[in-house]
Amino acid sequence: PRKILELTPVQQLINLKWNLYGKFYFRLLLLVYLLYIGTFTFCCMFRPLKDLPLNYTKAPNDATIYIQKTLKESYVTYEDHLRLGGEIISVIGAIIILLLEIPDILRVGAKRYFGQTALGGPFHVTLIAYAVLVVFLCVLRLTDMPGETSLMAVCLVLGWCNVLYFARGFEMLGPYVIVIQKIIFGDLTKFMWLSAIALLGFSTALWTVYMTQEPLSIPQMRSYPITLFTVFELTVGLIDMPVDHTVWTHPIVHVVFCCFSVVSHLLLLSLLTAMMSDTQWRVGQERDELWRTQVVATILMLEHRLPRSFWPRLGMCGLHYGLGDRWYLR
Repeated sequence: PRKILELTPVQQLINLKWNLYGKFYFRLLLLVYLLYIGTFTFCCMFRPLKDLPLNYTKAPNDATIYIQKTLKESYVTYEDHLRLGGEIISVIGAIIILLLEIPDILRVGAKRYFGQTALGGPFHVTLIAYAVLVVFLCVLRLTDMPGETSLMAVCLVLGWCNVLYFARGFEMLGPYVIVIQKIIFGDLTKFMWLSAIALLGFSTALWTVYMTQEPLSIPQMRSYPITLFTVFELTVGLIDMPVDHTVWTHPIVHVVFCCFSVVSHLLLLSLLTAMMSDTQWRVGQERDELWRTQVVATILMLEHRLPRSFWPRLGMCGLHYGLGDRWYLR
């Protein structure tokens, strides 16, 4: 229970370990991870590509001008060999991540390991997913199979999002990461269920009108999947209403858009804002307690994974004061 962390001796021990060693090791780990994910990012940015061959066939609306090189073509020049070094580091790092994470899952249990927000549970999911996808990416490269682009994109998103895990090493940022986690897995999840109902209803209503029109007259409504995506963009306010007033539009379209604006922007988004504000207020009430919990979890993680020689014994030996072979804090 977190109430134990409020006891004075426990607080003193936590502060001593964190200020003497813990925060420096953890921030060093942050630096190592930034160098690692930066290396992986550069390997993705400069991945081996070549011009389209003359006999390459593609759709009329496909704007592709480069494709992936084969394995033999990928490692020829000095720059290729330099990139190969970064790719080897990326794969070895992914394997190390799996070797560190999987034993802890088996030891603690998946539900407890991934379910505790203060212990960084959701970030373990993103980290393991990233590592697994990097290994798959290596397999695709070695076997000359297609699909690298999608995997690289997902890996980059997961890898950089996991940098947020290290915010727990800073008292100013740590509690806000918990707010983000609670909003994503609590408030936003509920909002998406409610929004999905409205999204399906209004998208289908609009498609029943535009399915009889020339597809290119309103490109944002040229098919049902595109209509779904367009209405989603409208929900989050990314685009303007896709209505061309130079083209005849059925009056019901204006009615549907008016109702959609009221439901989506006035009701649902206002509800989401209120839910997020409540979550932020509740976490703010427990800010100090959550920070101590994060520090304890971080110290335990470091002590478990770093060699014992990295953690000098703290306190004073009782033998010097006739108190037996015990160690004391003053």
